[in-house]
Amino acid sequence: MSPLTPREAVLYGVVVLLALNHVLLRWPGFYRRRALFWSVQFLNLAAAVTIMVVGVPGLPGALSVFRWILGLLLLFKVVQHNNRLVERARAERDEAEAEARRQAVRAALRRGRARDAGDGPEEQAGG
Repeated sequence: MSPLTPREAVLYGVVVLLALNHVLLRWPGFYRRRALFWSVQFLNLAAAVTIMVVGVPGLPGALSVFRWILGLLLLFKVVQHNNRLVERARAERDEAEAEARRQAVRAALRRGRARDAGDGPEEQAGG
């Protein structure tokens, strides 16, 4: 088995990074594991910038457009992950607010029932 050329190493690295992105989005609660999330985001950004600026070693000039495609694909992943993180955070916040409202309504209903239970027999006897 021959060693990897620099071009193959870069391309395999991009494939592994894209697979990591794929797994990250399907991992339950990925947005709660912030260290992992931001590590992958940093890798995406660093790889995208490096590929777009330096390029992929060994690619002829006519194929250098692939460096832009790979770089933009990784930048798209950064934006996609950030959007999903914001959506998840908003959904959690909305759920927490809804739960707080439900608790407030339940407490008000309990207070109303307790008040009605205490006043009910006296009103009926007097009226």
